[in-house]
Amino acid sequence: IFTRPADGTAVALDQLSYRPGKILGEFVKARDVRCRFPSCARPAFAESIDLDHGIPWPRGKTSATNLSAKCRSHHRLKTHGRWLHEQRPDGTIVWTAPTGHQYLDPLPPVLDPIPHEPDPTSATADDTDDEPPF
Repeated sequence: IFTRPADGTAVALDQLSYRPGKILGEFVKARDVRCRFPSCARPAFAESIDLDHGIPWPRGKTSATNLSAKCRSHHRLKTHGRWLHEQRPDGTIVWTAPTGHQYLDPLPPVLDPIPHEPDPTSATADDTDDEPPF
């Protein structure tokens, strides 16, 4: 991370190194939740998960838009098994099998991690009559 010397404010992130930093790696794993090969359920934080460059480094940057979590066997399948991989801007990965068949793997939906209490000031159709709620 490049910072402003005067106040330490982060102004840029080095995308020129092959290995992602800890924060970027944890972000990608949290975003992906699991191995991004279709139907693979291996958790992204499992020990055998690799952070794989969609566009091989150094041509492709070490960035969240070019990294995805893959279990070791699916990483090798992509790298050495003639499967093609395209990571779209929305995070969807398009896998093309050696047969030409394509499979989409969209990002998992983002869940709100903070449970919210109902707003007591908002009235609903069920609680607008004059009767007490008992």
